Formats: sequence, C-alpha cells, structure tokens
Amino acid sequence: ENESLSIDIQYTDNKIIVTGIDTKTQISVINIIGKTIYEDTTTENQYTIDLNPYHSGIYIVKIGNKVERIRKY
Repeated sequence: ENESLSIDIQYTDNKIIVTGIDTKTQISVINIIGKTIYEDTTTENQYTIDLNPYHSGIYIVKIGNKVERIRKY
C-alpha cells in the first residue's frame, strides 16, 4: 500500500482529489445503502472524482485497500 496516498475533498467544486496512488489502483465510490455508484482504475498517480452528478450525503471512497468516509454537501 502506498504510504503517500492523500485524499482531498474540494467542497466548493464537489470533487475528490486523490494523489500519491499507484497506477492500476481500483477506485470506488459507494453510497450509504451500499451501492457502488462510481468505479474506475487509475492510470496516473493523481486522480479526480467529480461528485456533482450525485446527491448530497455520505459516501464511502475505496482506493486500493484504503477506505475513507466523505460527505457531499
């Protein structure tokens, strides 16, 4: 697991910026009822997820083995 992994949430833009990840890392966003609403595999060491299409609420972001809970306002 990459120790330099960072997840930053830009609330004004409704974006999640992930840095320090390895390429070919699986990224998933899961809503509060457990449904995967976004899934992709990284190709670079920085990745942006746009949350604008999704409703306000709490989401789980899984990046490789790391799990982070975020809130979209």
